[in-house]
Amino acid sequence: MTKDDVRDHILQVAGPIFAAEGYQATTVRKICEAAQVNVSAVNYYFGDKERLYIDAVKHAWQLIERRWPLPEWPVEMSPQQRLQRLIHTFDPHVCASAVMSGNVGMADAAVAT
Repeated sequence: MTKDDVRDHILQVAGPIFAAEGYQATTVRKICEAAQVNVSAVNYYFGDKERLYIDAVKHAWQLIERRWPLPEWPVEMSPQQRLQRLIHTFDPHVCASAVMSGNVGMADAAVAT
């Protein structure tokens, strides 16, 4: 595995654990055990648990953006109209929760309804 592969693997493992247990209850040791990497890998790739959490959230958001890109709106569309369209086509709370928990299929269903 390359360095980027290891980093991405840690992020993929960390997201669902943070989502299920919360930031406070999640330990770096638990994430590293689940990812089958040395505990020092978090320090090497992220610096600390807080940076890992921030990057895990960013990683989840990037997955959402790739899967459901935000629409492009005409310049003349009002902010209210943009927000209404966004709410009707994309519920970020459902999608973010689904991606962080590893249940992307649930997020697909939420967006389709």
